[in-house]
Amino acid sequence: MKKILSIAGSDPSGGAGIQADIKAITACGGYAAAVPTALTVQNTLGVSEVCSVDASIVKKQVASVLDDLHPEAIKIGMVGNGETVECVATLLRQYLSDYPSTAVVLDPVMAATSGKTLMGAELWHSVEELLLPLVTMVTPNIPEARQLMQDNHDNATDVAAMLRMAEGISRRYGTATLLKGGHLDGDKMTDVLCCNGEATIYEQQRIASHNLHGTGCMLSSAVATFLARGYSIPEAVGRAKQFLTSSIKAARDIDIGHGNGPLITNRGIDVIGITQEHFFEGEAMAIMRLLDGEVSRVHIRKPIASAEEVKALIKEIRPEYYGRLTIHNHLRLQPEMGLGGVHLNSHNPVLPEYVDRKSTLVSMACHSIKEIEEHCDEADYLFLSPIFDSISKQGYGGKFSLQELVEAHERGIINEKVVAMGGITPDRMATIKTLGFGGAALLGALWTNCH
Repeated sequence: MKKILSIAGSDPSGGAGIQADIKAITACGGYAAAVPTALTVQNTLGVSEVCSVDASIVKKQVASVLDDLHPEAIKIGMVGNGETVECVATLLRQYLSDYPSTAVVLDPVMAATSGKTLMGAELWHSVEELLLPLVTMVTPNIPEARQLMQDNHDNATDVAAMLRMAEGISRRYGTATLLKGGHLDGDKMTDVLCCNGEATIYEQQRIASHNLHGTGCMLSSAVATFLARGYSIPEAVGRAKQFLTSSIKAARDIDIGHGNGPLITNRGIDVIGITQEHFFEGEAMAIMRLLDGEVSRVHIRKPIASAEEVKALIKEIRPEYYGRLTIHNHLRLQPEMGLGGVHLNSHNPVLPEYVDRKSTLVSMACHSIKEIEEHCDEADYLFLSPIFDSISKQGYGGKFSLQELVEAHERGIINEKVVAMGGITPDRMATIKTLGFGGAALLGALWTNCH
């Protein structure tokens, strides 16, 4: 499981800050660690007081987490004061020299939703000088973007103006910029991403709700989580926005507090696709379509094919998807082609030395609950199969009773690291989630209509 560290303020009402970050990271499939930079007096009606945590304590907490957990992504929100910024920047610079692939997402929280200022000019100058050069992405809203551009005249009243502003911020600071358009009027919600000189527009219908507390915190944390899980920047933003939309919808009819209420997160279930043994025409395009949809990863499993044949298939897939591909059998293709994961099974039971464990997702095949117990610490996720009668393998029947699976979940053996496999169909997803599985692997049901 990927680890994400949130460095941000604390909201005692639970709707924003590190409390919201922890919920979002967990719901998006990551493990959340959190260091509070400031304590706030706030609820759904607003922020009335802010007390910065001593910078030396923040520094020790961040160092403790970095040294032990080695997070794959870091989200930075409210930073408290200039001394804290200096401490965090120093630690971050050192950490990135050792782990340069770490994603860092900065949510420049300059004011609370209620309007209270959380970052003055002097503090902002420290953030601009010390933190911004280190981040992968910055996620301002329109008022914050004006501050980033040091331009209080451009109101960004339409998408074209947002594009100019996002491109300007990206060029100025050399980082991907997600400009959030929630302050624009109209029925549409538009966000603009500028990354490596290319712009992506995310547009959807605005959701009428009085519960929008912590939306910026949750979005930036979700983006960090999906980046940690191997998604490209545009994909991570797209998935994070899907998550945010579902959380807003889940909260719109809920009454928590007397003001701007929090969002409601629902842990989904990861869908993993596994290729068929044989090749078929258009397979690479089908794989990319799946990854553009609801499938989080695809396992390239071609046990009777040569390494060259498998390599030829992968070459037909665009490189931006490679981080979400896991290779079976021909494991040397992982470092050679920069794939995101390797799968261990009876043919390859031990992780080869040429695979960089720090940057590679490792999965493992298990066929009993005892195996799950024995190998739970050796992989990022484990397949348990067959749960139901296999669709792709005739005569390969489900081997676990419902009672066995329920008991394994109650004992904590079946958890979010365990992926259900064997006879999985869309109508069985709810059952899989109820049993505590973190994911479901589709093979037979996935490819039925592809060729």
